[in-house]
Amino acid sequence: MMNHFKTLRVLRIAHKGAPTQRPENTLSAFFEAVEKGADLIEMDIQRTKDSHLVVLHDETLDRTTDGSGLVREICLSELKVLSAGAWFDEAFANERVPTLEEALACLIKWYDKEGVIACIDLKDPNDVDALHSLLCKKGWVSRVIVSSVFHDALRELKKSLGGLPTAADFEEPLAEDEYVERTLQAMSNVLMIEHHFVTPKLIDQATRAGLPVWTWIVNDSKSLQELIDLGVAGIMTDDLEVFFQPPNALSQEKGTRIVPDSKTKTLEAGG
Repeated sequence: MMNHFKTLRVLRIAHKGAPTQRPENTLSAFFEAVEKGADLIEMDIQRTKDSHLVVLHDETLDRTTDGSGLVREICLSELKVLSAGAWFDEAFANERVPTLEEALACLIKWYDKEGVIACIDLKDPNDVDALHSLLCKKGWVSRVIVSSVFHDALRELKKSLGGLPTAADFEEPLAEDEYVERTLQAMSNVLMIEHHFVTPKLIDQATRAGLPVWTWIVNDSKSLQELIDLGVAGIMTDDLEVFFQPPNALSQEKGTRIVPDSKTKTLEAGG
């Protein structure tokens, strides 16, 4: 398998945008993450009753909107009248749940200008067809990355959209060689894992297989530096400021980004 994400420093991955400064998974959170120096912005998707993909983490509306009930049981028009920000702060009361198309339209502009990549977390394997359709319709296949714990869904996407970069995500402890084998079976470009499961052996085996290791969720500078020292290629965080706090030893300045097709990063996906 060809690769993928080649970097001169660890990738800064913004979990749900900038959820410590803005309401998560909203356009304002994504814009804040860009301003803070994100290389990738992770977002979660759900599907509405009328089959629109929208950017929400939970299956229900209760935690991050002023609505209630299941996302899949309301239409997009009903969702769009809800506030996606008042729960966080009244200053964001006018924030709305973005559709995936709206979010990606913004992020593709940032991709072209700043090299910021959208990382779409596929929460439901039944949403594969809708995601496939959107990425093909808009011509965004090679300009995003899709992650998921549903590896069969990733393999299905990869078979139909060969140019789509994917990341096989893991939430459970496994033997190091099993992580690598399952990632390769999923035809994925990246091995993504909860940070407590990262070991020197895993980094070594993944490197031998040509797989960068990305990890989540790291919100303290001590853990971040330990993971950098281990050799991870990307770190996901709720607060990008952690990259610029002691004792981490990142060599690049805040605001310096890795731009696709430059000498520092390429975005490729090959079988």
